[in-house]
Amino acid sequence: MRGAFLIALSIVIASCASSAIPKPIRYACKKSGRAFIDAASEAMRKNGFDIKEVDIERGEVVGFKDEGSVIFGGVPITTGPFRATARSQNDTLTILIFTVRDDGKTPIRSWDEQSTDEFEKSQYLSLITALREMCQ
Repeated sequence: MRGAFLIALSIVIASCASSAIPKPIRYACKKSGRAFIDAASEAMRKNGFDIKEVDIERGEVVGFKDEGSVIFGGVPITTGPFRATARSQNDTLTILIFTVRDDGKTPIRSWDEQSTDEFEKSQYLSLITALREMCQ
């Protein structure tokens, strides 16, 4: 009995730990430098993200979106908060999206386009689409 409990506990711990492993989303990107920074920052703002960091040398913009809620069947479901990073290097756009703790930095779970949680996905999918279209 104790062995079964320990096995179940280790499976739960492993699945929780692996959910914060980054799931990079990559696309070809023709924009770089200041043009990329400006366009990515605008895409993030339009999708409800506040710009937290900009690094022109690395071609990186980091945004943050506060915790929100989605109504499903009259019941509010909490989503986020999210931290999104968009980076343009070597003609490649790399996007990382995490649900984070209240400190706004510590990742809890990584998200991508294949994630199955539609409530969470509804909060960041439009940003991914805007960044992808911006790079074409």
